[in-house]
Amino acid sequence: MMKNKMSGKISKKIVVLFGCAALMLFCHPVIAANMEKFVKISFKNISVYIGGKNVTPVDEPFMMNGKTYVPLRFVSESLGYEVKWDKNANKIEIVLPEDKAQVQQVQPEEKTAPAEKDKKDRENDKKREYLNGLNYLLDVEKNVDNAKTPTDMLKFSQAAYDGWKMELDKISSLLMMNMSEADKKNFEQMHQIWFNKNRTLAEEASSKYMGNIQSKIEYNQSLMKVTKKRTYNMVDRYFKNVKN
Repeated sequence: MMKNKMSGKISKKIVVLFGCAALMLFCHPVIAANMEKFVKISFKNISVYIGGKNVTPVDEPFMMNGKTYVPLRFVSESLGYEVKWDKNANKIEIVLPEDKAQVQQVQPEEKTAPAEKDKKDRENDKKREYLNGLNYLLDVEKNVDNAKTPTDMLKFSQAAYDGWKMELDKISSLLMMNMSEADKKNFEQMHQIWFNKNRTLAEEASSKYMGNIQSKIEYNQSLMKVTKKRTYNMVDRYFKNVKN
């Protein structure tokens, strides 16, 4: 009799334990699915700019754990996208509307044709070679800075100016070879106007030295600088139009 009672108690305990285990097993997903997590966020009046324009989201952006969060739907729609929410799958899909997708098709990358590239390379090589031929004048300019006496400075400044003027006349002649007679005449007139203007400026710059040797040096240096600059400009112009 005692044995039967003990057996009954043990059976009841087993049933209760089994029931509790079953309850935990089947209820656990429900508890996890409804679990809430509390986090600390901060609002710092965060400004939002889209395409350089300041916009104000309906829901204010905030910071959490060192990261900034902005409303996904607001940003996406501001950029022209549609936001779709699949409640059953808990999925967000961001898509570009068909009418806009057709307009914003990826354009094929433009590639330079081999023949055009070869032509450009030849132009650059010839231009580089021509410019290398002008480097001797840079050495003449250094002599002006390194001159120990005003007389030497005057001599080298005159040589530098004469050299750049000679090169300017040379490249100008090359430019005019492919011009019509009318264009040549116009080019020569404009060149003379340029020269007269800069000669006047050089005279004004040197006048403060009261006609002594320093004024002549200053006159040469002023004209040399503008002539050098114009020479380089004419070289660029020539090799942009050169026939290969």
